[in-house]
Amino acid sequence: MKIVIKIISYIIAFILMLIILAGILIGITTKTVLSQTYVINKLEETNFYEKVQKNLLIKEKDYIEQSGLEELNIEKIFTVEQIRKDVNNLFNQMYRGKIVSFNENNIKQQLDNQLDKMNLTTAEKKEADQIFETIINTYSTEVTYGTYSQYLNNVPKAITKINNTISEFSIVMYILPIIFTVIILIINRKQIKIGLKYIGISLLANGILLIGINIYIKTNMDISNLLILNKASSDLIIAIVTDILAKLNIVGIICTIIGFVGVVIGATYKKEKHKQKHS
Repeated sequence: MKIVIKIISYIIAFILMLIILAGILIGITTKTVLSQTYVINKLEETNFYEKVQKNLLIKEKDYIEQSGLEELNIEKIFTVEQIRKDVNNLFNQMYRGKIVSFNENNIKQQLDNQLDKMNLTTAEKKEADQIFETIINTYSTEVTYGTYSQYLNNVPKAITKINNTISEFSIVMYILPIIFTVIILIINRKQIKIGLKYIGISLLANGILLIGINIYIKTNMDISNLLILNKASSDLIIAIVTDILAKLNIVGIICTIIGFVGVVIGATYKKEKHKQKHS
């Protein structure tokens, strides 16, 4: 009978480990990449808007110099505030499940206002309009990644679907660990400390796994030198990945410590029982 209880306890401990692991991963994902507030904060922390502006001004100035419109002051148009507004609006659309779109009217109006102050001929104005179209397209591509709009429009659907799925199973994810923990304790009710050992094994296994994943990724991936789209995006993704790994490592250490304590309690109890049996 003891062997049967032991086997059942190990099986339940393994299931408990998987449930806890799923809960940890879902919890961290929800608090990071699935959180609009978190992503916006990371945009600020990594100076995303300033980097986008710097890269944008370099590109736009090339177009202006080629067109002969040196009088055009794009620094007053493509401000950090304007970029922040458009980028944040992009993320707002993504996290609210809306189709990602960019309203170019504000930028176009500012360009037209500056154009009206210049003494240009009809032909020059027509040429300027063509240049403006290129400038606006460049801004859209740089700020809202218009080139990748077909992929970006899949993101809101994915975020909405993931959030809905998590919402549906969130209560279950909270209840299941409690249920399986209680089951282990009931099965080992005559030896509660042994039950704590099995719970400890689940936590210890999770802790070692999370720490191991962290070490493996850091060892095999040069995260600090990731290059995706451009430097602004790369720095943002690096910051997010680094933060997620740090969170996984902290949770892993906590699980390892608590799990180790549980295993030690169970081992100490078993040792005491062994001594009593032979005394």
